[in-house]
Order: sequence, then C-alpha cells, then structure tokens
Amino acid sequence: MALPDPQPEQDFMNAFVPFTPQIKDLLIFAPQSMIQRLVGNQDISGLTDLKIAITNDVDGQPLHISDSATRIRNLSVMHYEFSLDTVHFPWAQLTEFDVASTPLNECFSIFRQCHNLSRLHLRGISGWYDQVTRPRVLMPNLVSLELNLHGSEIGCMWNNLTLPRLQEGNFSFWIEDSWQKSELFALLDRSSCSLCTLHISAISEDDLVECVERIPSLRNVIWRSWDDDSESPLSDRVSRMLEQRAASAMNVD
Repeated sequence: MALPDPQPEQDFMNAFVPFTPQIKDLLIFAPQSMIQRLVGNQDISGLTDLKIAITNDVDGQPLHISDSATRIRNLSVMHYEFSLDTVHFPWAQLTEFDVASTPLNECFSIFRQCHNLSRLHLRGISGWYDQVTRPRVLMPNLVSLELNLHGSEIGCMWNNLTLPRLQEGNFSFWIEDSWQKSELFALLDRSSCSLCTLHISAISEDDLVECVERIPSLRNVIWRSWDDDSESPLSDRVSRMLEQRAASAMNVD
C-alpha cells in the first residue's frame, strides 16, 4: 500500500483505520506520521507480517508498534533514521526480521533482543566497531543469517554469536588484505551447527576451498564478487569437492 498526498491521504486513512483489526499482512510505503497512526495507535491484533518503508525524512521520533500486535512474527523495516535501540518493537516475539541500512553497533542489540528469530537479514550494515566487549549471544532458533556490510569488519559480529541451528549463511563484506575466516570457523565450531548453504563474496578460490574443507556439512555454495551481486561460477576444484560430498551422503543414506 502506497499512500497518496495530503488531503486524499487523510481521507484514505480515515476510511482504512476501522479495518485494521482484520489485517494480517501489511506492506506500507508512507510518511512516518501515517505509519505511526496505523501501527502505533490502532488495534492491529490480527497482524502477523509487517513491512514498512518510510518515504519522508523522519521527525526524530522513534516508531512505536502497538502493544496490541501480539501475533506479529515477521517484520521488515526500510529507510529509518532513528536508533533501533529506542524504538518500541515486539522484539521477543519476532521469528523473522529484515532491516536495511543498519549501523553496525546496533546489530548487537538486535542479536540480544531477538532471541526467538529463525531468520535474520541485516543489509547495508555500515559504521565502525566501537570495540566494546559484549557478552556472547545465543540465538537458539536461528536457521538463516544474512550480514551485508559496507566498509566494516564482519568478525566482531561472528564473535558475538552462538547459533546451534544455523543452516544458511549469507555474508557479503569488503576486504582489502584478508578476511576474518578464523572468526567464521570459530562461530561454526562453537555452535556445533550443520551449515548447509553458504553465500559469500569476494574471497579467493583457495579460501573457498578451505571453507568447504572446514565445514563438512556444507552442500551448497553461492560465490559472488563484491561489485556484482550475480552468482559467479565455482571452480572445477570446488565443484568436484561438493559433488563428491553429495555422492558420499547419498551412499550413506
């Protein structure tokens, strides 16, 4: 739903508001004030999926989701300029969270508060790590994690997590001399998870081979260059390793 401008917008809202308790899935592109009126000040007790795109420069006030949203499980937020540390979201009940343009150090709060997530997508992460030592976070239900960083090191995020059910990792980051593979391997060892699918960008073939060797549960690899989001072909060496692993698994079954 994309809302039009001024008076027609008000008329639409007045007509729409009485139906909010019946809404289960809402995708809304609108100014923050209109979004706040819909999701913060109304009965949205039937809502399970919410996607928000704020179309104006926000007024500095955090976004509030109504306490009536007891069934909401999936939340996506685009274009925000407030701190996620100050918003009133139902963090603990979410099972999927997708947010764009996240400051790096706010990601640690998301890890801590969203302990019931099964899927987490943090895209466009930016800023520098503040070097604060934080307690490691256990996310017991997380099966899919996406971390997309711009100019930041990813190792500090891997170091903060334990993910015993992780099956899919999607990691994009910019590297100059080396990437923090030891932190990734430590996360997987610490978690004792069975990572099956790895999306990763901008690492060398030798590093990709090492990933396959070090992650015995790995079955699928999607390899991308940093400046091109399309999938790059795997080398013959990596392809053979994955094929042999798949064949061995079939023989065991």
